[in-house]
Amino acid sequence: MKKVVGSLLMTSTMLLGALAPIVANAADGENRSGTTDTTATFTANTTNPVDPVDPTDPTKPLNPGDGDNGASAGAGLSLIYAPSKLGFGSNQIDVINNQSYAADASSTVMMGTTNKVGLQVSDQRGTNAGWTLSVAAADGTDGNLSSLKGATLSLPAGTVTSTGATAGSGSTAGNGATGQAVDLDLGSQASTSAGATFTGATSGVVLTAADKNGAGITSDLLDPTAIKLNVVANTASATTYKGVLNWTLTSSADN
Repeated sequence: MKKVVGSLLMTSTMLLGALAPIVANAADGENRSGTTDTTATFTANTTNPVDPVDPTDPTKPLNPGDGDNGASAGAGLSLIYAPSKLGFGSNQIDVINNQSYAADASSTVMMGTTNKVGLQVSDQRGTNAGWTLSVAAADGTDGNLSSLKGATLSLPAGTVTSTGATAGSGSTAGNGATGQAVDLDLGSQASTSAGATFTGATSGVVLTAADKNGAGITSDLLDPTAIKLNVVANTASATTYKGVLNWTLTSSADN
C-alpha cells in the first residue's frame, strides 16, 4: 500500500511540472518585428450623375423627385435640385400701403415631404475647392416681372444640412457649407409712391462653401413663410406678373 501512494505522489509531481509555463527569451540575432506599407486610392466622380436625395434621410432618393425639380442630376460639382415653381398667390392691389406677400403653398413646389423650399448641391470632385450658389431674377420668356416697379424678392437663410457623420445645424452644414439671406431687385425702376421704396441687388449668394468645405451633398431648406415678395404701394397693375429665378453654381477654383 505504501508503494502505491508513493507512485501516485510521484506522478502528481511530474504532471505539475509538465503544466508549469515555459518562458522563452529571444536569442541574440533574432528579428521579431516588421512593417507593411498600406495605400487606398479614391478618384473623383465625374461621370456618374447623382440624383436628388431626401434631405431628412440622404440614403433615400427624393420623393417626389425630378417632376418638381428645376435643376437636374449631375456628376462632379452639380446643382441637383432647385424648386421648379415659386408663387405668391392672388392678392388685391393696395394703393396706400407697401405689402410683403409670403410664398403660396398651393403654387410653390416644396422639397419632398419637408414643406420647405429646397436647394441641393452635390460635390464629388474630391478637391474640396469650395463653391458658390447664386440667384438672379429675370423676366424669362414672355415675362413682365421687371415692370413691377420697386419690387424685391426676399429669400431667408435656410436650414443647411449635408451628408456624412455630422449633419450640422442652423445655417451651417456639417461639411461647412453656409446659407445666406438675399434681397433681389425685381422691378427695373424704383418707385417713390407712398414715399418709400424697397432696395435689393440684381443677384445674390444663397449658399456657399469656402475652400476645404462643401464636399458631399448639401441641402438648403427655406421656410416658405419667410420667402417674401415685397411690393411698393400703388405700383401693381391688375395682371399676372411672370419671371424666372436663375440659379448658378460656380466653383471657387474658377474664380
